[in-house]
Amino acid sequence: MKRDKTLVYGVLNDNLVILPENLAQAVAADLVSIAQLATYGDARRLVPRFLMVPGLEEDDYDEVPADGDPYDAALTNECVNGDWPPSGATIALDYLSDDLDDIGEERDHFPGLPTLCIDPSTEGDLVQTLERRGYNVRRDDELMERLTQ
Repeated sequence: MKRDKTLVYGVLNDNLVILPENLAQAVAADLVSIAQLATYGDARRLVPRFLMVPGLEEDDYDEVPADGDPYDAALTNECVNGDWPPSGATIALDYLSDDLDDIGEERDHFPGLPTLCIDPSTEGDLVQTLERRGYNVRRDDELMERLTQ
């Protein structure tokens, strides 16, 4: 995924989440596509832009589901275990540019994956800092909300 100088942000679960815009759009589109899958065959044929389709690891099954078997991402081991979909704050850890590694604080969240925690009260200062570093920054609550679907 190409690094983007355009960042979007919003508040999710009392955390300010900031991501490259192209990445946030890709994740949101993948979540919509995956939610619409009806069969395992559909899931196997989907080529997402960013996320992996959960529930396709054959080692997770005693008997691998046939292409025509019903598929529901919410019933996959990854989703049930809380590992899928990754939160926007988890994605940010790996996909924000290195020049932003001083933004926020990485925290482990048992049993989930680590997240980048940013206090929402720092929004104004953070936006100014990012703009001084050459980023285009905009708040997009609707796009951020789609990352939780």
